[in-house]
Amino acid sequence: MKIVIFYFSGTGNTWRIAQSLHDVFASQQIPVELHSIESLTQGEILKIIARNDIVGFGYPIYGSDIPLIMQEFLKQLPVPEHPIPIFVFCTQWMFSGDGTQVSQEFFPSPRYQVRWSEHFFTPNNVCVSVLRLPYTTDQRKIAAKFNHMRKRMDNLVKHISTGTSHRRGFGFFSKWIGLMQRAPFRKYFGAWRNDIGIDGERCSRCGLCARICPVGNIDRVTLVPQARCILCVRCYNFCPENAITYRDRLHDRSRGAPYRGPAGFRPEQMKDL
Repeated sequence: MKIVIFYFSGTGNTWRIAQSLHDVFASQQIPVELHSIESLTQGEILKIIARNDIVGFGYPIYGSDIPLIMQEFLKQLPVPEHPIPIFVFCTQWMFSGDGTQVSQEFFPSPRYQVRWSEHFFTPNNVCVSVLRLPYTTDQRKIAAKFNHMRKRMDNLVKHISTGTSHRRGFGFFSKWIGLMQRAPFRKYFGAWRNDIGIDGERCSRCGLCARICPVGNIDRVTLVPQARCILCVRCYNFCPENAITYRDRLHDRSRGAPYRGPAGFRPEQMKDL
């Protein structure tokens, strides 16, 4: 049995879960690869899938939906000649409903068969001033949140390694809850994604926001947003000057620094910069 995990992580939560799952598989002497989807070419993806038996996909949930970058990644996967057993996991602050089941909308073929799925509760990463949701940057509390998910990680790996089915988020109630959140999110996504800006007075023109953006939304020369934002809030959270605005509002520094992921996460890792 050989396993590969593809993942997208905007601010570190999915990265931490993916890394932990990798370590659990490895501790059981199961060969496993781990890849950020931001650092792969189409040719590399083909080779990676071909040399593995089981394929995993991980992503954060936005409004009970999959980030646009992961949607596009799934759509562009090669159509396999034979069924491929896969597992899907999502990270979420609260209840997403069918956060894993919704992935089935985007696979290019029913031969990608979701046999295992899991939802992981992780710290809130949305710190924009317009919403003022609670969040923490205390690494002890962040670590405790991830440690609390260890049982779910071990359980998922156990089901995969033994071949027993486990699909969280695939029930009727889960789908109904997901649709209730996803419908308005998809309706207004086009408007919300254009609300990122840069404050000229705070900006030091270091260019970090442009370098770490997973979709190239910020021009590297002009530092002007290009209306391709996927709402991962990576630029907002990691700007050293807190110069990124959302809906024309700067980060409220009285709340402390924005959420910058669990210990060890660097957004440059995701793009191999």
